[in-house]
Amino acid sequence: MFTYTNRQIISNVVIVGCGGTGSRLLPMISQLMSRGKWNDMVPTITLIDGDEVEVKNLTRQNFIADDVGRNKAECLAERYGGAFEIPTICIPKYIPNDVRSMHSWLGSEVPESMRRLVSERQTVFFLCVDNMRIRYEIIQAILYSTAQTDQNHLIVDAGNENTFGQARVFSSKMIPEQQLGDFDLSALDRLVPKGSEGIPLPYLPCPIGTYLRASGYQGNPDASCADLEQTAAVNAIMAMSMFSIMQNIYMNLPLKVETWFYDIHNGNDQTRLNQDWVREIMNGLQYRVPKDENTDAYPVSVKLLRDLQSHIKTHQGFWKNLQSTIDDMIEEGKLERVSPEMAEILGL
Repeated sequence: MFTYTNRQIISNVVIVGCGGTGSRLLPMISQLMSRGKWNDMVPTITLIDGDEVEVKNLTRQNFIADDVGRNKAECLAERYGGAFEIPTICIPKYIPNDVRSMHSWLGSEVPESMRRLVSERQTVFFLCVDNMRIRYEIIQAILYSTAQTDQNHLIVDAGNENTFGQARVFSSKMIPEQQLGDFDLSALDRLVPKGSEGIPLPYLPCPIGTYLRASGYQGNPDASCADLEQTAAVNAIMAMSMFSIMQNIYMNLPLKVETWFYDIHNGNDQTRLNQDWVREIMNGLQYRVPKDENTDAYPVSVKLLRDLQSHIKTHQGFWKNLQSTIDDMIEEGKLERVSPEMAEILGL
């Protein structure tokens, strides 16, 4: 029903985490970007990971015996940056797990060239990290960058356990609290597109509420899925899922799904961009941190999120923008609002 299409040229990619998923994702991203026609633009990939290759990693991560003892990001940057002739920046450091330390880290450890690229170009961030608290802090930092520069980035996040996992894509924009709540969403009722064209979305809202509430995963803010049993198969599936998202973004093709779920025993599922998804955005908790919510129980701070509310450029607003698009498409004959009787027949 709804679609999101990236309209910009993607020449800047950041992969955070070079373990089971990130190490398998990089060669596919490098190969894709090496075939682009860049004219005067230079594509850049940045790898961030402070971990070293261990013997146990050889079971399911994309490394060989000669890599043992070396930094993971350095190994991969050297191997694939050279093979595909793509400039690959390596940051062999761990990302701090609190936002105050992260701001200091961004100033001292991240090369100026990368900071400039992120401020000047749309960037796709791939989060291949195994810690829920760090995920939340990284996303906060990206949201803050967008609030400062108005540069809309895309975030692709993946997580998995032994036999199942999920990959999710969203924009580095959250909907301000004042634009969320108990809205009249009847404009979504009984809509049927004419032809294959979906209703275009202005952006894919960041589900920051989900990441805040998951920041204390298993009651431990430092819990890591690396501590859980995993297999090479599910890591490979996660990498391929993230790459399929990147291919659509890179080729300016429409996305019709927000989250892909994979289970090697029980099959796959999706969260599609449909009316129920929009209703959850506007009325649910996944995409918001209500002002009256007691956040003391979370192991992370929400102060930056509160501050971001005043910096977000609201423009027309997500819901008003969507309402306007729906009205225009109905007027142009690209969308039809059917009768209640027909909606029942169609199962709408």
